[in-house]
Amino acid sequence: MGAETVTGKAGFMRVSKGPANSHALSGKWQMQTVKNATRAGTLTTYKSIAGGLRISDGSQGYEVKFDGRDYPANWDAAHATVSLKVIDDYTIEETDKQDGKVAVVTLMTVSKDGKSMRVESVDKLRGSMMTYTAEKQP
Repeated sequence: MGAETVTGKAGFMRVSKGPANSHALSGKWQMQTVKNATRAGTLTTYKSIAGGLRISDGSQGYEVKFDGRDYPANWDAAHATVSLKVIDDYTIEETDKQDGKVAVVTLMTVSKDGKSMRVESVDKLRGSMMTYTAEKQP
């Protein structure tokens, strides 16, 4: 299966301002709409492999074991790596590195009923955070 280019738009609404004298972009923003030309941009597939996961978003994919080791990331195999660690029966931590430095740490927690997943992603390089809930598709 070849890579699929995804184009689209996302609409955000500011739900709180940042600290006084901060950049105009500072604050909390809530995603209101996502309109992609293809469904691939909003659909991520997690498939179990022996001791890990194959993660694909329709345009790129990678396999990572639950051993905490760094694996090449398909989006930039020369400079980026991904590692996974099981936190508990419902939570996995993904750490993305760029040139050996931690760039993004993401906690993915599946709901007890298995119908949704809360994703908390912290961008260590830019000092930002994104939280969203992903819903399982039938």
